[in-house]
Amino acid sequence: MSRLLIPLYYRPVNLEIGVPSSVTLDPMPDEDTILITRETFEGLREELSDHGTPRFHLFDTEAEARAAYLALSHEQGLNGADRTAEVGRLRDGEGVLMLTNEDLPIQDDGFTLIDNRNGFCRRHIVFGSWGFTGPECAEVMGAEPGLHRTDLATAIAMKMNAMPGELIRDVQIALERLPGAYAVFVAACAEDIRRDHRLEGVDPALLPDALIQSFLGRAAAKVELGDALKEAVDSAVERLLEAHPDLAGTDGPEI
Repeated sequence: MSRLLIPLYYRPVNLEIGVPSSVTLDPMPDEDTILITRETFEGLREELSDHGTPRFHLFDTEAEARAAYLALSHEQGLNGADRTAEVGRLRDGEGVLMLTNEDLPIQDDGFTLIDNRNGFCRRHIVFGSWGFTGPECAEVMGAEPGLHRTDLATAIAMKMNAMPGELIRDVQIALERLPGAYAVFVAACAEDIRRDHRLEGVDPALLPDALIQSFLGRAAAKVELGDALKEAVDSAVERLLEAHPDLAGTDGPEI
């Protein structure tokens, strides 16, 4: 089973700038915080007893966690004195909503985790840093994010399944602009298939997207594009160097 971690931190009081102590999912960079692990929990037990007990809700995406936060904040007044909330993101992009019951001080590390993720994403078991040793936390947190998470990618895609096909295509176009995403040089959709002259005169109702998509996918998997990828890379590099000539001739990394 693959593991994911909820890193929980203790933020000591800072009298110089008037910041009270707190328990947080997302400390500021270079902030003087302590990761709550199996070892540090014991040393922080007295300080933690001044804070409310957290409960964690897990989601496939950070956006879902934020939506839950907004809904609850409107319905229950999460900014009130008796309860606080915070949204965090796990290593691979999953969202976590931490709800803190200020009327129930922390006494032990038996915090509740409620898993709202898609069923097949749950093979990646989520633990809290408070249940791991420091080296174990470092190992899980140090792993490269997002590798081989086809389960999470499928779960996110399934959430879009109810959207109109036109909107799905617009989302695909928007995704291409995100750093790290694939840029598609040749693409086809169900509408392109319906327009083919060999299907001229066929009632479009007999050619729904759901019918066409599987055949389109099989065709895309089998087609041979020859040197299309090399040509695409060559063209992109040429444009990059044309716009940034200072990059040409730079020394590569030493081996």
